[in-house]
Amino acid sequence: MSITAAEVLTFLNAKLIRTETTADIQEVLRDALQRLARDGDFLQGTATGTVSDGDTALDYPTDYKSKIDLWVYLSSDTEPKPLGKMEEGQRPGLSEGQPSVCNEFNGQFLFNYEANQDYLYALDYYKYHARSSTIEFGDEFRQAVYYLTTGLFAAGKSGLGDEEVRWLGMYEGELEKLKDQVKTRPRFVRYSDC
Repeated sequence: MSITAAEVLTFLNAKLIRTETTADIQEVLRDALQRLARDGDFLQGTATGTVSDGDTALDYPTDYKSKIDLWVYLSSDTEPKPLGKMEEGQRPGLSEGQPSVCNEFNGQFLFNYEANQDYLYALDYYKYHARSSTIEFGDEFRQAVYYLTTGLFAAGKSGLGDEEVRWLGMYEGELEKLKDQVKTRPRFVRYSDC
C-alpha cells in the first residue's frame, strides 16, 4: 500500500489539532520526503544506456546519491562484471579499451579507458526523492513520513515548539528502526573458474 499526501494530512491535522489543507502542507511534505531520502539509503534507482565510442566519462543521473554497482559491457557479454574503483594515482582515459574501473568526480564516473567502441551500461544506485509530493517510499516508511512531516510543519508555526521537538524526536527513533530493518539490494559476486 502506498502512502498518500491526504493520509499525511489527516495524521498531521489529528495530532496537531489543525484544519490544514493539502496545499498548506505541500512544501513541508516535499521537504520531509527529501530529508528522509538524505537520512538513509532507502530509495534505489537503475539507469541504463550506451557509453559511446570515445567516451571517457558518464554523467550521474539527476537523482543520484551514491553508487551500488556500475557495469559497462558489450551486448554479447554473458556475465558482465561491475566496474571496480581506480587505484590512487591512476589517470582516467589515457588509452582506448573497455572501461573496467572508474572514479567519481564532479558529477561523473571517469573511466580508466576511453571507450574504443559503443558499450552498454547499467547503473544501480541510491537516489534522492524527487522534489514532489508524490511519495516514493513504501508502506514501511509510513510512520517516519508522518512524524517528520508533522515535526517540520510544527517547526514552521509559532506556538508549536513543543510539538516540533516531540515529533522530530519520534522521527529520529523511527529512522533508526528503519536503518536496522530495511534491507537494501544485496551485492553478489559471481564465482567463476575462468
